[in-house]
Amino acid sequence: MQVDGIFPDAYTFAHVLKVCGLLGATDKEKSTYMEVVLKGFERECFVGSTLVGMYVKLRLLEEARAVFDQLEVNEVVSWTALITGYVEHGPAKEALECFENMQSMGIPLDNFTCASVLKACGIIGAVLKGYEMHREVLKKGFE
Repeated sequence: MQVDGIFPDAYTFAHVLKVCGLLGATDKEKSTYMEVVLKGFERECFVGSTLVGMYVKLRLLEEARAVFDQLEVNEVVSWTALITGYVEHGPAKEALECFENMQSMGIPLDNFTCASVLKACGIIGAVLKGYEMHREVLKKGFE
């Protein structure tokens, strides 16, 4: 694409970053990330959420959190990516703290968020929080 003189936009970069995360391509991830930063796309929610997800898949939770913290707007997608990362690779307790912060900001949750939070509750034995989340799942019709 670039050889043909077609320059990627934010959405193209987001998809390339997603593939990097899926393939574990850390070398390509680094060069792609540098291009994203040079173009100024890293703070756009769509690209930023994809970056968070990519770093989570690469088990680089500190980098995921750093990107998340720099986003101008955090939506349910970026919150869920970070929560899922903590559930899958890092302290599950941190996932519940992120979820509490998400709720305090009034971010509506989706079925993916609920699934990750329920998993975190199971990992750390947060039975009451698990019951509360289960009620929320039923209330929203996510079952």
